[in-house]
Amino acid sequence: MNSAPRYHKRTFAVLFLTALLLAGCGYVFQLPAPSSFDHPPTGTPGPVDIFCQEHGGRVEMRQYPDLSWYGVCIFEDDSECEATDFYNGSCLPGQQIEAHPIPSDTLITLERTVCLTPCPEYRLSVDAQGHVIFEGIANVKMMGVQHGQIAKDDVWKLLEAFKDARYFQKFDSYTSMGATCGTNIYTSLTINGRTKKVKRYTGSAAPPELEKLELLIDEITNSAQWIE
Repeated sequence: MNSAPRYHKRTFAVLFLTALLLAGCGYVFQLPAPSSFDHPPTGTPGPVDIFCQEHGGRVEMRQYPDLSWYGVCIFEDDSECEATDFYNGSCLPGQQIEAHPIPSDTLITLERTVCLTPCPEYRLSVDAQGHVIFEGIANVKMMGVQHGQIAKDDVWKLLEAFKDARYFQKFDSYTSMGATCGTNIYTSLTINGRTKKVKRYTGSAAPPELEKLELLIDEITNSAQWIE
């Protein structure tokens, strides 16, 4: 009668021990992402939503990388306004085709650290206005602090990449047991009062989207102008 419960317990034990063994070999046991974050909040429409609908728009809920939700008012000509901006009068129908609301506290960082072979060591940051600050530390063309600028649409592209990577649901650190020839790369995102920082060792079995994100930050900020 109790064979089924015992079977489930044994199955769980095997999975748990497998996870520990993989971790000991330098692999990271990635837990499944919570599915509840994939669904927008429900409830009675607020004044902002009602205002949008009364002016011929429809409200669509979208997500920031930190998994918080915001509303967009979409008009008949397919132009959009962030719902609160439309309510406050700072955005009108037809002004923009797609709404890209960037929270004012947004800050993106990337840092590449020392490795055994000569490799570029630097850190850079991008704020909500697209201001780029690059600090060359070693093995780069431009040492010290340099300044750059990217478009707000490019800042939004980075935020979309963080969201697509489910960045806030990643572990804080991905390391490799026994490997010594790699380097630690740090990324971070501050948005809506929340900050997430992730360390990826280049010899680890970290999710591939983290490396893609690092490369995209370099590409969009054109960090090569200070490195090569």
